[in-house]
Amino acid sequence: MGKVRLLLLITLLSMCVPFSMDIYMPALPAMVVELETSEMMLNSTIYLFQLFMAVGMIFLGPMSDKYGRKKMLVPAAAIYIIMSICCALAPSVEVLVACRMVQALGVGAMMTLCTAIIDDVSEGGSREKMLGLNQAMSLIAPAVAPLLGAAILTVFSWRATFVALAIFGLAVIVLAASQRETLPLDARTDYPALGTLRNLGQFFRDRSYMTLLVVTTIPPIGYMVFLMASSYLYQLQFGLSQVEYSFFYSANSCLAIVAALLYPAIRARLSTRAFMTSILCILLASGLLELLFGARGPVAFMICMLPTAFAAISLKPLIISMLLQQTTRDVGASTAALNFVATISNMIGFILGSVAWGNWALAVGSIMVIVCSVGLIGWCSILHSKKLHIVSLDE
Repeated sequence: MGKVRLLLLITLLSMCVPFSMDIYMPALPAMVVELETSEMMLNSTIYLFQLFMAVGMIFLGPMSDKYGRKKMLVPAAAIYIIMSICCALAPSVEVLVACRMVQALGVGAMMTLCTAIIDDVSEGGSREKMLGLNQAMSLIAPAVAPLLGAAILTVFSWRATFVALAIFGLAVIVLAASQRETLPLDARTDYPALGTLRNLGQFFRDRSYMTLLVVTTIPPIGYMVFLMASSYLYQLQFGLSQVEYSFFYSANSCLAIVAALLYPAIRARLSTRAFMTSILCILLASGLLELLFGARGPVAFMICMLPTAFAAISLKPLIISMLLQQTTRDVGASTAALNFVATISNMIGFILGSVAWGNWALAVGSIMVIVCSVGLIGWCSILHSKKLHIVSLDE
């Protein structure tokens, strides 16, 4: 029973970020009108959410190496619940943005602690399998959230979507409170409280770690641009309704689930070098398809985006596994560093997706081609570098 609760807790934690961002995506165009604001201002509830989520990772991730995962997770979930309710009651877009920023602090801690807990309870091949399974389960949220959001919007206003998030957070805190600590006392760091933050600096000073992290987090920027722009692309450029948009959006998420489920089998047949190179090439090819054919209509764009969804999701567990292999201690600090940089990368994508491009299909395709080209060049440089020490590439 304890193992089942733990797996359920990990599943909910991994669903938290996409669920928190995607559930009200169908309502964005309508919210612009109701709150009498601009797309850029309203979209800041998403990209500023990403920024403060990164702050939560930086502070509470390393602290969990000293005090344990549970002592950080329960208050983080409590913050999430309270701020979800405040978002539902927000009288203006400015208050909504402020509440989302505080809510993101809790989400950042929950995301980092999820990865740290997985590392606590697994190792080696089982860890990579759990990361792949965790990735598959986390993708249920992007597939279900917009459909749930659209269903809620047919009866209630967008405020009810944040009530749903508060209920989600309640389930997390109940499971977290009943779960045993996964980090034993003899595995904890003995640094003072501020020392745990200074310890985080070792990863930012590690040239091999940071080069690998930065290079591998550049290509997914294109997918983040699509996630941010999709509501406007499908509803404003292609003229779909909120419900129609939710089905097109969920199609990408469903393929992403398939990608995560197939990840262990594909990964077992390919070396790290071959797998990463293949994924980057698929992302680049998909970007070219979006650039050339995506603007022809919603079906054409969706088909061009499917390889992107498949490849982007396959990339994430590989990146996490590679980076975790770079250290055997201070896992909370390590996951905080990797999640911080990945979140900043995501935020850049969301900001780019917030621009009123007009032709969002052309913009998404162009950005995809640029970031994937940069990522592929950076990856080839890593493979041919004699100064970098990447553990997984030395095998």
